[in-house]
Amino acid sequence: MEDEAVRLLDSGRLRRAERVLKRLLANDPNSLTAHFQLALVYWRTEEYKCALFHARRTLKLNPKETNAALNLGLIYDTMGRDKLANFYYKKELSRNPDSGETLFNIGRLYFRKHQWLRASQYLLHCFDVGNLYMVEDTVYKLGDCYYELRDLQSYIDILIRYLKMVPNASWAAANLGCALLRVKDYKGAVQWLSRANKLGVRNSVAVELAQAKKMLTKQAI
Repeated sequence: MEDEAVRLLDSGRLRRAERVLKRLLANDPNSLTAHFQLALVYWRTEEYKCALFHARRTLKLNPKETNAALNLGLIYDTMGRDKLANFYYKKELSRNPDSGETLFNIGRLYFRKHQWLRASQYLLHCFDVGNLYMVEDTVYKLGDCYYELRDLQSYIDILIRYLKMVPNASWAAANLGCALLRVKDYKGAVQWLSRANKLGVRNSVAVELAQAKKMLTKQAI
């Protein structure tokens, strides 16, 4: 039944998963799997009181269960209770410092609060561990953090790393080209803005590309 419940949950059939998990609990009131998965079911159906009950029960049954504290953090985060969300995210990270999902969510929490330095530290760690969870959003948010921190070089560095992972990301190529133009790396700007054009970037970079080519020509004289 455990495998069936997980398959139902993964496929979005939440009420059927709920029924299977409740049968598991009827057989074993201390079923760790049932409590863990029911917390996720009720979180996704926005029944937060039930979600909290099962998430807390999971953590009580096994304080070292992977993602048990993360689940509590997610529920509190969704409820807008940032302090408790932060507490449980950090609790998860104390056990699993490289949890990509936890790093992303605590980074996003600080991002919402405009705490740019803290947000960037968690989001960069999320990117560094090589976890592909929400990787594009991670890079977007890192870019905003570095902009607010006036750290253009760090933004350039993260875009270069991201483009090695996703070479066809036109938005990243365009943003990298524009950033290189700002730091007067005209050769690099032309290279990346041209690539963005070839990849079909959503917003035209024709003006920036023309400017970069003009400045590169002047530089060569």
